Formats: sequence, structure tokens, C-alpha cells
Amino acid sequence: MFFLPFRIDRALKRFPAVTVTLIVVNALICFATFWNVPVIQALGFKMNAAGAYTWLTSLFLHGDPIFHLGGNMYFLWLFGSVVEDAVGRLRYIGLYIAGGLAASLVHGAMVLTFLPQMRDVPTVGASGAIAAVIGVFAVRLYHDKMRVFWFAFYRWGTFDLTSVAGVILWGLREVASGVVTIAGATSSVANWAHVGGLAFGVVAALAFGLATESDREHVRAEADEYTAAGL
Repeated sequence: MFFLPFRIDRALKRFPAVTVTLIVVNALICFATFWNVPVIQALGFKMNAAGAYTWLTSLFLHGDPIFHLGGNMYFLWLFGSVVEDAVGRLRYIGLYIAGGLAASLVHGAMVLTFLPQMRDVPTVGASGAIAAVIGVFAVRLYHDKMRVFWFAFYRWGTFDLTSVAGVILWGLREVASGVVTIAGATSSVANWAHVGGLAFGVVAALAFGLATESDREHVRAEADEYTAAGL
């Protein structure tokens, strides 16, 4: 069965300038470095001395402009636009970059511990940082819902899912996929980077008190609705 979230039940209050900038920069760099193996080898993340800076450069490199870049930028727009709107631009970019670092470190630690044969394989892509944004989304916008498209056996439809439930299901899938990789399955997806980024996003959002911000916003919205209804 195939699932794809495609809409967040939240209207933007302002243009998501940081998210759009990240999408444009990622796209430009991808098209400039597409299939450039030396660049990928030099600037992709590895858990070595160069990792001190390649964790950052790797966030802006992608393996292909359609599936890898396109998929990442789709989710960056879907979740990043509403998170940026909710937490503010400075906090958003800080959480994005720090989440990318956390994702790279968790991926590197798992590779060194369980998959040493992959330690020289560079990791590229913005998905670890995007996973951190999704973690923030689950905490800051836990009152909101997402609409999900499903397809199975030539049938399809949509349904609504709470942000927390959707993120938990995705996180569990990434953990399961990561465990399967450790067990010996071949995969081109850095699942543990996703897990690391997601965990960082959740912890950072809780530490910043973003769940409380969500509660206050929800109470204000309900009060406005009652006032508008004359109650």
C-alpha cells in the first residue's frame, strides 16, 4: 500500500521565504553537480576528518534531480512551509541546519558501529534536515491534521491523519527499515539519518516549549471562533 501526505490543515500567514530559498538553492546545486562523482565523493558526508564540514555540504547535494531532489523538496515544501510560518524564520533555519548535523552524526555512528563496510560511501541529501523539520512539525502543530492519499490494488482515496500519528508511523517505518539494513539488506536510503533528524526535531521542539506555543495558539483560535459565532 502506498501513502503520500499532500496537504496540511493550516493556512499560511506569510510567505515561507526560507523554505523557498532552500528549495531553489538545492535545485540549483543539484543541476550543477548532477552525476559529478568527484564532487559527491569530496562533499558527501563520511564519518571521518572531512565530516567536520561535509555534514553541511552534503545537505545540498542530491543523487538525481527527479526522485531524490524532487521527493526531498516536495516534503520540504509540505512540512517546511508550515513549520517556518509557525516558529519563525530564524528558529526554523537554525533547527533545519542543526537537524542536518544530528542526522549525519546518527547515521555516521550507526555506520561505524554496525555497517563499517559502508564507511567510505558518501551520504548526500537534505532528508535528514527535513526529518528534523517533520519532528518539529509533530510537536508544534500537533493540533493540526494532514490529508493523506493512499493507493492499493488499483484503488485509491484520501483520509485525514493527526500530525502526531502520521509522524509516529513514518518514524517507526524508518526504524524498521534501518534495522533491516543492519541485518544485511541492501539500501540506498540513509534511514538512520532520518531517525536521527526526526528525534532531534522532536527533542528540540519540546526543549523550546513549542508544544506550549501550540496549545496557546489552539486556545486563541477556539476563542476567536466562539467570538465570531457570538457565543
